[in-house]
Amino acid sequence: MRSSTPFSETLKRLREEAGFKTACRFFQSNGGSGVFRFSYRTYLFMEAGRFLPDFNKIKILFYALRVVPASLTANSLVTAWLQTSMGAENYRDYCAPMLKEPSPTAITSPLHKALRSSLAQKKVFISPQQVKAIAASRTTYLCFLVMAYSEEQVSAGEIAASTGIKISEVQAAMSEMVRIKIAGKAGGGYISRVAGSMLELPHGGSIPMIYKKLDAVHKQLLGDGDAVYARYGVVRADALKFSDFLPLMSLNLSAAQAYAVTRKTSKTALFAIEGKVTKIMDF
Repeated sequence: MRSSTPFSETLKRLREEAGFKTACRFFQSNGGSGVFRFSYRTYLFMEAGRFLPDFNKIKILFYALRVVPASLTANSLVTAWLQTSMGAENYRDYCAPMLKEPSPTAITSPLHKALRSSLAQKKVFISPQQVKAIAASRTTYLCFLVMAYSEEQVSAGEIAASTGIKISEVQAAMSEMVRIKIAGKAGGGYISRVAGSMLELPHGGSIPMIYKKLDAVHKQLLGDGDAVYARYGVVRADALKFSDFLPLMSLNLSAAQAYAVTRKTSKTALFAIEGKVTKIMDF
């Protein structure tokens, strides 16, 4: 049996850093062979150093690992692939001299490292199949959000009263939540199976059509809500270097989970938090 390789070691490390404790959880939570276009057995061979995927598979691994292209993390996986493909000596002598060393990642402070580690321990990964059911309608999305932040048993009537949705529609949507294991039946109501966790959805690039529908539903909810804070800015920057800011922005948005609660009080509300970077023009 072949020993580990730079690629297999890097892939396993990045998978664990992303919060996937096992290879099976990583593979299944990201949609399995339907998304990866290779089998679980093949993936195990990758981590064992027995199989090096074609380079065109790196993109889907980026999505599954929640890696930002051109970041230090992304470059480490590409470098490991090149080292494994070419051999350590060939890479050192012929490839490495041509490659610019990537800039240090933006996530370097002890606080951010501790925060990233803490959040990874709380993650529950939502599969593409679950996202498809969640994105089916405004009602299924709202029922998903109710389950995500309710640790107490709730009835269809209580959900209907909170959301303003007809009880018959809530019952149908909650049947879907039970089917996809977001909720379970309890007495005359429902109990969440995910409350208190940080829910991580698949990268949009891996399921673009489903995300398009989810995005439309999400925007509808935003349109119905009231903005409580907004901040905008424009900066001129080197595109490659600026990519290091994206993981930091993502982590800071995820830090809002520190304020999440799962019990209703007179002051609780549901807030949407967004982060978006738009390239206006070359300049």
